[in-house]
Amino acid sequence: MWYTDNMEIHKIETPPYAGYVKGLFSRIGLALIVIFLCQQVFGFVLAMLAQFFAPKLLAAQPWIMLALSTLPLYGIGIPLARLVLQTLPATGLEQRSFPAGKFAALTFICIFFGMAGNLASLLLTWLLSLLLPAVSGNVLETALEGVPVWTFFVFVVVLAPFFEELFFRKWLLDRIAQYGEAPAILVSGLAFGLFHGNLHQLFYATLLGCALAFLYLRSGKLWLCVLLHAVFNFLMGFLGVALLPLGSGAAALFVFLLFGAAIAGLVLFCINFGKRRNIQKASAPKISRLAFGNAGMIVYLVLMGLTILLMLLSPSIMYWLG
Repeated sequence: MWYTDNMEIHKIETPPYAGYVKGLFSRIGLALIVIFLCQQVFGFVLAMLAQFFAPKLLAAQPWIMLALSTLPLYGIGIPLARLVLQTLPATGLEQRSFPAGKFAALTFICIFFGMAGNLASLLLTWLLSLLLPAVSGNVLETALEGVPVWTFFVFVVVLAPFFEELFFRKWLLDRIAQYGEAPAILVSGLAFGLFHGNLHQLFYATLLGCALAFLYLRSGKLWLCVLLHAVFNFLMGFLGVALLPLGSGAAALFVFLLFGAAIAGLVLFCINFGKRRNIQKASAPKISRLAFGNAGMIVYLVLMGLTILLMLLSPSIMYWLG
């Protein structure tokens, strides 16, 4: 890079750490790609084998298809991604106390993030529906259609929080926390949001990932992140489905309480983060640019962006082809 000063031309040298940092984050991007490919490839293969050998069983037990599409993610993708990260230096974070009051406040803030992210997704989907013949709906609801409540609980409230926090917080943040809280939170949150692979979850999952990254960086305790993630999934995902058999009154009361919690979360967010900067910036200049300006992360961003776009436009593509 060049700049001029009093008609003289000077060259700005590339920081000596640039190549190393780009390589580190490129490896992280590769690990994220491995997770995506394992879920897609192994999930597809298992689903096709099940459709061929046991179609009646799949029809009678819809939860099996959910297991076949999810278990490759947790049983193959994330362990292989861990191997990709194995050679990167990891610094364990110091464990510090995180008071119960702050944890409760962060829970309310996450509910606000969830509601705001959902509304943003619904608004964007509605705007696109005005321009396109059709857009995809909530793919999560489609995937969970007909799945027993207990299965929903196991996958959404137990398995997802544990394995996802293990990778996106513990294994990832232990390797990038040294570059500052701000870039670490951004990378962890955005990677987590894109990891879900659909527009409906993109916004709230990114915000939730940022909150969970903040919690891990400040506490150093993975179990707190797993607990907060599980509480969020229980309130924002599982509980609404579990209350459906009780009728519309119970569902309406639940939504009303969620909106109240979201308003409380907005107030708490403004109080805690609006008046002062309590997120540490990057430890060195250009870290955020280096974190995303590398081959691995660029490929991951493009891959997940195309995946989200294709899933969103698939009904319109079928309409145009038909």
